[in-house]
Amino acid sequence: MSENATDSCRKSEYFRDNVRRVDMILVYDEDRDDDDDSMSNTRRIFEGNLKAQGLELEEEPSTDLSSGKFFVKLHARLGALSRHAELQNRKLPFKKQERHVPKIRRFFRRLTRFLDSNLGETDHFFKMTYQESLRHVFLAGDSNTPFNETERISIVWDILSRTNFGMCHKEIGIRSLLSLGIYTAAFPLHHGDYKSYSKESSCSVRKTLYDNWAHPKAFYKQQPYGLIRKYFGEEVTIYFAWMGWYTVMLVPASIAGILCFLYGLYASFDEPQWTPVREICESDKLICPRCQNFTKCGFQKLSDSCNYAILSNIFDNPSTVVFAVFMSFWSTAFLETWKRKEASYAWRWDLLDVDMVEEARAEYGATVTQMVENPITGKSEPRIKETERILRLTLSWVLTASILIVLICFFITLIVYKMVLVEMTYLVDENYYVKSYRSEMVAVVSSLTSLTVMLIAHFVCKDLALFITNLEKPRTESDYQRSLTFKLYAYEFANFYSLPIYVAFFKGRFYTHPGDEGMWSRFLGLGLDQCDPTGCLSEVTIQLAVTIVGKQLFISTLDVVVPKLRCFWLSVTTPDYRSLPRWEEDFLLRPMDPIALVGERLNTAIKYGFVTLYVTAFPLAPVCALINNIAEIRIDAQRLLTQFRRPVPNKVSGLGVWYDILQGITYLSTATNAFIVAFSTQFIPKLVFSIKYKADLQGYVNFTLSSFPLRELSTDKDVLAQGECWYTGLRHPRGLTGILAYLVPDVPWPVRQLMAHERRESVQLRNNKRQSSLDEELGYFDLK
Repeated sequence: MSENATDSCRKSEYFRDNVRRVDMILVYDEDRDDDDDSMSNTRRIFEGNLKAQGLELEEEPSTDLSSGKFFVKLHARLGALSRHAELQNRKLPFKKQERHVPKIRRFFRRLTRFLDSNLGETDHFFKMTYQESLRHVFLAGDSNTPFNETERISIVWDILSRTNFGMCHKEIGIRSLLSLGIYTAAFPLHHGDYKSYSKESSCSVRKTLYDNWAHPKAFYKQQPYGLIRKYFGEEVTIYFAWMGWYTVMLVPASIAGILCFLYGLYASFDEPQWTPVREICESDKLICPRCQNFTKCGFQKLSDSCNYAILSNIFDNPSTVVFAVFMSFWSTAFLETWKRKEASYAWRWDLLDVDMVEEARAEYGATVTQMVENPITGKSEPRIKETERILRLTLSWVLTASILIVLICFFITLIVYKMVLVEMTYLVDENYYVKSYRSEMVAVVSSLTSLTVMLIAHFVCKDLALFITNLEKPRTESDYQRSLTFKLYAYEFANFYSLPIYVAFFKGRFYTHPGDEGMWSRFLGLGLDQCDPTGCLSEVTIQLAVTIVGKQLFISTLDVVVPKLRCFWLSVTTPDYRSLPRWEEDFLLRPMDPIALVGERLNTAIKYGFVTLYVTAFPLAPVCALINNIAEIRIDAQRLLTQFRRPVPNKVSGLGVWYDILQGITYLSTATNAFIVAFSTQFIPKLVFSIKYKADLQGYVNFTLSSFPLRELSTDKDVLAQGECWYTGLRHPRGLTGILAYLVPDVPWPVRQLMAHERRESVQLRNNKRQSSLDEELGYFDLK
């Protein structure tokens, strides 16, 4: 590194002496002090206590003097770092591991050398708990000290979180000061600039990460987890490592999905799979009206479903069953291999015991007034009473259940909207395009409408989940994250999965037969909502395709366009934005939301559900997820490096509760795909028909339809001239349906026993009466 480059870096990231590095920045607004002198006094006490803890402070006014903002630069002396590292039992590297790499692994590394980013941690180290007396045995980090930049920031933040600014138990920590408005921001500095034209670029870790990790041209390269960890900390690195492994595992799933789709294209236009499609497209049968008052929707030709039949035939074929079985093994393999990698990262990055000891959240201590004795330590600490905690949890569960019910009601409204949309299409039946593509238009328009409602509910539910979780007042950060995660996923599950579940498993199941007047009053009138005569699978496929692609495009567009607009606005309102000192330039960036990674994991978990739960209906879901993951990793990396302030490094042991959620989805996916094959596809009916009747599937369409005499619907002569109409359903069960009907008796066994007993008793009573009457007629008498 050249001397000029070093001086350039020091101007933005060091104290005025160009020797002491800035570990943290505190920002306050002097204009607020004019209204309240107690704020400046509190800040003076806090900063005095920071100096007593071993931190050095230097204050810088804003370049815009009218803004009233001041920036306090913090630097931790080596003694303070050593003392707190020893108190916190931090583990630091003391010896490099000598690892033997097998020949086969070296061979594959040479083959994939073009994928390597050539950055970050290539060596592994043994670690032990830091001791001041053994400082000389630890390997040097930054500035010939045992502590690298991330560890310095983490220790300084811990000091800020534990330092008092008053005598009350609530008056402790930087989070409390931020919530009170005494400081407006607290953040570590980004390391240099990421722009190539910057004078700092030659010494910028930030630019190195941007060019080799976040830039779109690096989409095919491996992620430099070592450098990511050194810059952002373990929590961010675990998220990107999980996304990276998920992306790698999606490659075989995508290949299998593409092969399944190509087989469907090939086989669907070949005999015998094409036979049912040809029968539908060439049929002159009339489908019975699909509304209560048949004069509003009239009759539909079976041949109008030709396009649906072709689409259904592409995705509804034997290969989808094989693909569903493959995806069941794939999802299990993904989770098990990730568990192994997570354990490796936990040992390598010292994450095994991070959840063992947790202290109360600052927000918890600031809102709880009563002091309760800890039964273990015997010390008084802020805690809410048990009765209050139970009441808050009960209220939380009630509100959560109410929101889930509201979401389900919204989707019932969407179903009613779709039924109205179907009837509206018959009002313009003269239009050729509406008449020819009625089913396709209704499916696409209703899917786009439901997607819009889903996206709106997505943002509303996030705020509701935060409000309800804060109402609970979880004590520790892990409790808070766990409670918030459960609510967010429950809301998103109902939001994004309700409609596909309804279409796949319930739609059309409430329909009995034409002329059944009671059908319209049962189940909220959902008997009106029926599938196309070719089945529900095509509609599930359209619904999934619109939801998956639409959601990914919308979220990715927001992540890309909104930052661009914000940068444009900054360039207009602050023309000298790039010439500001590093602390002011970083202050203008967006603060990192503490639950930002929760939202990212939530989006990925929802996509994982689409990949596994409904893969039978949409085999291209893994391909969409793979493309999205490749783009999302780079977009998220760009946002972290260019749009957000640098987050404080945080340690987590792994995915935590998210692993349990993914495991639950994996178990559920086996059932959902089996049910889709059983109830939504034509695989089993075609198999039964080919075995029992004709292997070439000639007459299969008639096998799935039932006729209904029109004289029971109307007395109109024009209607009666049609003779009969057809509807989907088997009036007399055959095949597997007949077997099921045989296995499930119509009359329960106890009732049958009572009926038999009743018959025996009645027969015996009649016989006794007949015998007594006969005795009287013959004149039998007593011989005695």
